[in-house]
Amino acid sequence: MADHTDPALAGFLDETTNLLTPVSGLVGFGNVRMKVTRTTLDSDRTITNCAITYESPGGSTNQINVVFEHSTSQFRVLNDESGEEELFSVSTPIVAKLAQLIQDIPRIRMDRLKWDIDRWIADGKSRAQILMTLSRMLQADSGLRGGGITQDELNEASRYLAQRMQ
Repeated sequence: MADHTDPALAGFLDETTNLLTPVSGLVGFGNVRMKVTRTTLDSDRTITNCAITYESPGGSTNQINVVFEHSTSQFRVLNDESGEEELFSVSTPIVAKLAQLIQDIPRIRMDRLKWDIDRWIADGKSRAQILMTLSRMLQADSGLRGGGITQDELNEASRYLAQRMQ
């Protein structure tokens, strides 16, 4: 049985750490981070779960899990479209998927912010109320650092609000 020093797992963790390092902790990237947990499920089955987590504005948490099965040296991850679990003997396609996700986080966050603005407008909130909410999100200093917004996100959200409330 392979252990935590398995070269495939070590390579995956190194590559993922290299992807995350430049953007880790940044609000504009939802305070993206990775947590690695090794668990023994029974006497002959050990897994390592790698959870890559980030927040959307307002504090909604998003997560992708990559599971490494030590006994088979295989990676498992859910397919976004089908929801089915996929098995990989190499981490290359998973690292590519994570690289794309990390690149997409700012867009995902802005899409969520625009969705929130649309919902607030539909709920009958005034422009002033929405701007106050956005301002509070800019100043947010909670445990979910990535739940706040950046000045650039505030500027783009304000432009979007102005277009929607013409």
